[in-house]
Amino acid sequence: MLTLLAISLVSAVAREWLPGPFGALRSSTALTELQNALGRANDLHIGIHLLNSLPRKSIALSFDLGRLEGAMQVEAARHTQISATIWRRLAESRRFWRE
Repeated sequence: MLTLLAISLVSAVAREWLPGPFGALRSSTALTELQNALGRANDLHIGIHLLNSLPRKSIALSFDLGRLEGAMQVEAARHTQISATIWRRLAESRRFWRE
């Protein structure tokens, strides 16, 4: 959660203080993409946690909840990978405050 908060803060500061339209647009877009991917991954992880707290009253319900949890885990892993890719791309780019 702290990471998402830090990215949100950097994104807000970047939109306000970036010099020039091209540096601002490029960095702001990457930060927004990163913030969205981290937010989706976090939402899915919270959803999995909540799903696991539900009572499993029957075998059929347990099976269905397990299938749903598996799909959510795949999506969470995908968004985590997306955020790592965006972060690497952003880290390798020129720093927005130096453009």
